[in-house]
Amino acid sequence: PSRLGKITSLLNLTLNFQHEACNHGYLSIVELLLDYGAMIDTPGGFDHDTPLHDAVSNGRIEVAKLLINSGAPLDIGKNFGFEVLVYGPAGPDIEPGR
Repeated sequence: PSRLGKITSLLNLTLNFQHEACNHGYLSIVELLLDYGAMIDTPGGFDHDTPLHDAVSNGRIEVAKLLINSGAPLDIGKNFGFEVLVYGPAGPDIEPGR
């Protein structure tokens, strides 16, 4: 593959890791990815969830707090129109800055 193809494949792999780590609540992996420059608000999947949507919708409160405190936007919607803090079981339990 071309150099651009390799870079694109690496970016896709990183995004998949980040979204899956947020889905499953793997806090240390999310921290590591953020430390190495993972983009905090990149949508993925068929419904264009951000990593924060993934964390909130799966009740991963500690991961969600980490993302919020690292600068993840709270006002970003997904294609179904839900904002992060009203989306999923963890939404009402998350307060920025805590």
